[in-house]
Amino acid sequence: MTHIKRWFIHLTEGVAAAMMAAIFVTFLLQILVRYAAGTDWFIALSGGGIDTASFG
Repeated sequence: MTHIKRWFIHLTEGVAAAMMAAIFVTFLLQILVRYAAGTDWFIALSGGGIDTASFG
């Protein structure tokens, strides 16, 4: 029983770490898009699919 409990604790800690890593990557992506969206290379890369006029 102790082995199963220890395994479950490690599993839940791994899931929590993966979720926090996903939040951090999303945070960095938001910063990148906010400051890079107005540049010419980003507009060319996205194919003009992102309209920067709608950003606040």
